[in-house]
Amino acid sequence: MTKALRPISLLLFALLANGASVMWCQVSRSSDSLQVSGRVLPAADSVLAEVSLHLEIAGRQLQPGDSMDIRLPRSARLLVWGESPLGRLQFEVPLPPRVDSTAFALLHDSTGTLLCWPDDTLQTPWTPKTNGCFPATSAQSVEHILAEVTSISFESARLDALSRWMMDQCLSTGQIERLTAVFDDEARRLRLIQRAPCTTPSKMKRLEKVFTSAYYRGEFLEWAEQLP
Repeated sequence: MTKALRPISLLLFALLANGASVMWCQVSRSSDSLQVSGRVLPAADSVLAEVSLHLEIAGRQLQPGDSMDIRLPRSARLLVWGESPLGRLQFEVPLPPRVDSTAFALLHDSTGTLLCWPDDTLQTPWTPKTNGCFPATSAQSVEHILAEVTSISFESARLDALSRWMMDQCLSTGQIERLTAVFDDEARRLRLIQRAPCTTPSKMKRLEKVFTSAYYRGEFLEWAEQLP
């Protein structure tokens, strides 16, 4: 973190943590939820005047200058993504375990973002932009669709369900690889990959490993060579 941001973040975090403690005293304990207080700070760096930064948790979205103080399910995950003249960044983290209340502060500058929790700090740098879609679908959403389609008996129906779902998604190569695992038929694996909106099309060749037959591996590589 830059020196300019350090004192601001420490002061803000102290206030957030105190507020979370007070709120915890007012709310009965629950094994499946916790009180969460947090804020996304405005950029302290003029280079980031055009930054687009978003924090999403349990269906709620915060942008620079926004704050929250609410009780959330323990299963909720905090998703952050942003774009700036310096590049893109995205990360996803669970809420801290074994606590009844917590607080966070999200800061950003020319080096990236800094997420401050009571017992942890996560720094994420800006990375170069790609020609793929952005931001990537959350890991939690991928888990939900996997649970849904694996309960479908026929692979043809699984492909139809995933194809409809993917129309509104943006997937990393790792997520696409996980989705192909619901098929034994390599022809369907290939069709799924060809339909998937990807964050990094230049890395699609990594999915060659999901094919065991020389025929479908060759079909895939021929298709991947034509990607921009």
